[in-house]
Amino acid sequence: MNYSTEIITVRQKLADLNAPPKPLEHTVYEEREAICDRHGVFKQRCRRMALHGKGIETKTECPACLSEKLSQLQQA
Repeated sequence: MNYSTEIITVRQKLADLNAPPKPLEHTVYEEREAICDRHGVFKQRCRRMALHGKGIETKTECPACLSEKLSQLQQA
């Protein structure tokens, strides 16, 4: 992945964290407190969906880590 694609991806992740979750069929959203090794406690959004009999769960990253990553990519 090149820098411009990575920058777009990180910006989208940050935008998604600031917006309410998009309703999807067979999907449950939950907000939890998670702990980042670098930044401490943050609200993590977990999404669980059932597809073809399998449960899939995704979790958001620490917003402070994403912001730092964006800054580093923009300076590169």
